[in-house]
Amino acid sequence: MFDPILRRVRPLTGPLMLMAGLAGCAATAPDPNLVLDPAALSADARHRRIDTVIGAQPVLEVPGPGMALVLWPSVFASGAIHADLVRAFAGRYRLLVVEPPLPGPDGASADFTLPACAQAVSQILDAYGIDRAAIIGTSWGGLVGVHFAHRYPARTAGLVLLNTPFDMPASGPGIGDRLIAWAAGLIGNTDLFINGVARSFFSPSTRETEPAAYRAWRDWMRRADKDALAAVARSVLIDRGSTLPLLAGITAPALVIAGTDDAMYPVASLADATARMPNARFQAVAGAHHIAAVDRPDDVAREVGHFLAGLPRQATDDPTIRESRPDEPR
Repeated sequence: MFDPILRRVRPLTGPLMLMAGLAGCAATAPDPNLVLDPAALSADARHRRIDTVIGAQPVLEVPGPGMALVLWPSVFASGAIHADLVRAFAGRYRLLVVEPPLPGPDGASADFTLPACAQAVSQILDAYGIDRAAIIGTSWGGLVGVHFAHRYPARTAGLVLLNTPFDMPASGPGIGDRLIAWAAGLIGNTDLFINGVARSFFSPSTRETEPAAYRAWRDWMRRADKDALAAVARSVLIDRGSTLPLLAGITAPALVIAGTDDAMYPVASLADATARMPNARFQAVAGAHHIAAVDRPDDVAREVGHFLAGLPRQATDDPTIRESRPDEPR
């Protein structure tokens, strides 16, 4: 998957064990306030930890008059990658910015599967008294969105799936993905690992100019807990299956965005997946790599804004929705 990381890590398999102890000395639990500053977004923006099936989930709420939007990030990333989208839509929509799970006894659970993450989204909506929402997800977040729409169609107002890896080879995850998930738990917050992820995630231009979202991402990675990074990596790279069989049954309006320069998930594969959904539109963003929302924030915000504006009003404020949706298991 992350070829640039793999090329750097494979020759260092032996030294990784020695480096792991040093990396552990620098690790601290991520502080959501370091990622998105509530005061800069809205006087009413607040962080909360919501009890979910995957543990205590950090969420930043930015109140607004429009429909609720749940923004879920990529593997090896935080809410910082959606910072430009948050700023673009703050004051227009009610935003729930999901942060990666926290480690420890109240943090990420052992059952950290994509269906469990989808259930966590439903529990987050319940905690805020929200019946229905549009889900905006990058990569891992897109997978969570697909599973949420599959399991909770009555609660899904729309899907924005950014750089999402829909398929999984029939043979399962390769040795490269397994090695990356293993390395994340050992050296996930070191420059060796962060630089490899950066080359896979971001365009050369982004890495050179270092916009605020990119700098915030690097800062968060240095503070991230390696156990939490590894838990997400296993969920996305190792334990998941293909989502392609789910797509035909997803009737919610969907926008799929791909980066033309995303070497991990080429445009053609995402376009083919989009065609499997009955109510989906595909858009390629020129010059974007895997984190299109950071590489081309204005282009992505424009496409997402057009999509959201076109959603039926009844998709978010129909008073019968709560009565019609099935209760989820507790």
